[in-house]
Order: sequence, then C-alpha cells, then structure tokens
Amino acid sequence: MIGISSKNIEHSNIQSREPVTNIAGNLPVDYGDLSVILLPRDPLNIFSYWELPKYTIIQMKQKYESEGCDKSKFILRIFDSGNENKYFDIQINSNVGSWYIRLPEENRDWYGELGLLLPDNRFIRIKRSNMAHMPRNGISEATDEKWATTGKMFEEIFEVSGLKKLGKASFDFAKEMHKKWQQLMSVSSGSGRHEKEGF
Repeated sequence: MIGISSKNIEHSNIQSREPVTNIAGNLPVDYGDLSVILLPRDPLNIFSYWELPKYTIIQMKQKYESEGCDKSKFILRIFDSGNENKYFDIQINSNVGSWYIRLPEENRDWYGELGLLLPDNRFIRIKRSNMAHMPRNGISEATDEKWATTGKMFEEIFEVSGLKKLGKASFDFAKEMHKKWQQLMSVSSGSGRHEKEGF
C-alpha cells in the first residue's frame, strides 16, 4: 500500500466544495403498487419482496368481512411450478417487506402468490409473482465435446512442456523449471540470448 504524506499534497489544488444537499428527500416506505417479486440468490434460497397497498388490504377486508376476514391472514404462498399441489405458506405481517426463503429443492422453477387465507382455509390470490428458475446445486451434467482434451492433445501438451524427458524425479523437474525461468527472465530483460533447447 502506498501512503500519501500530507507534505506531498499541494493545498492550492484542493478546492473546497459545498456539501451536497439531499434534493430528492427520503425514499418512501411504499409506492402504492401491488407487487410481489422473487429473485434467485443461490440454488436453495430465494429473495422475495412485496408491497401490498393499504387500499388493497381495505378492499379485501370489506369484500370478505362476512367470511371472518378479521381472523384471516395475508400470506405469501410459494409454488413449485412443476407441481401446483406442492406449495408452502409464509405469513406476512406487514404490507411492505422482504424475506429470504429456503426452498426444499434446487434446479426447479418457483413462483409466489400474495393472498388472503380465510379461516376456512380458502386461499384468495391477490397478486402472482414472476417465475424464478433456481440453478442446480453443483456442476452441470452437460459436457461439451468441443472443449474436451483428447488423449492425442494431452500427449502434445505433455511433449511441449518438456516433462517427458525429465522423468519422474521432482528435483529434476524443479531444476529444469528454474533453468527455464532464468532463461525467460534474461530474454524479457533483453540481456540474454535465445537458446534453441529452452524455447
């Protein structure tokens, strides 16, 4: 790390600046938009955020008042897109929020629905999220033959490296690598000569 001494700074080059004022103000807590979004974080965790506007909450409570809406819950229901009967619920306690959600399986498509769960266990969907594809938890099973190293190619690489003539002794290998390093250093500094055997 390079340190800068205050002696090295020319004070005439430093201009005083007026402090930046916050012209935009504070960000609002909510925007009044009904939304629910899912974003993959890693193979088994998804980030979700939602906004359930107050007017939507009031409308739902008025619409389902006769069905015991005061005992109902707003939930985020997470579905496995490959099996609509496979889901789990997360109760939400605020109209704007976010959560990291642990999923039971990777390499699948998931979506969420923001809704109202009535006391008789009926689910009333209010808003559906985007589809989120979760990646696999490991390396891909797909292999591309274009980039595969064949036996012939491996032999060529081995031959060019010079390891074939060294044998199995690591000391010999270390000596040869040191010699090649010295040759490379002399060539790069311009003081050495190119040797046929080394390069």
